[in-house]
Amino acid sequence: MKVVSYYNVVPVVNKSQEKFDILTKFIKGVNAVGDEGVLHKGFDLQQCDVGVIQGWQHDLGKNMAHLKLRKSVMDNTANKHVCTADANLFLYANKTNQPHHYLRYSFDGVFPNTQ
Repeated sequence: MKVVSYYNVVPVVNKSQEKFDILTKFIKGVNAVGDEGVLHKGFDLQQCDVGVIQGWQHDLGKNMAHLKLRKSVMDNTANKHVCTADANLFLYANKTNQPHHYLRYSFDGVFPNTQ
């Protein structure tokens, strides 16, 4: 199985290394179990079984480069599936210290009605 993590889906002005680390560590895990994991730092799409992004793109998204890439990964058939890492569903509004840094990983969509 080939898994491509798209590094440039994180905004260039992002101040948090954590978002980049999520994408990098995901690929380390893929490689550790014997599949092919690629950390792709371009804006072009790669043929793969699973495209990995951080965050999600809504239909009314902005035209910034990182958001266009997210949308392309989600919509393109170059990848068979999309996995996204995003904020914890229950702690997204909690601005206090979150010692566990929980994330939500979604496969092929982030909404309950996604098939």
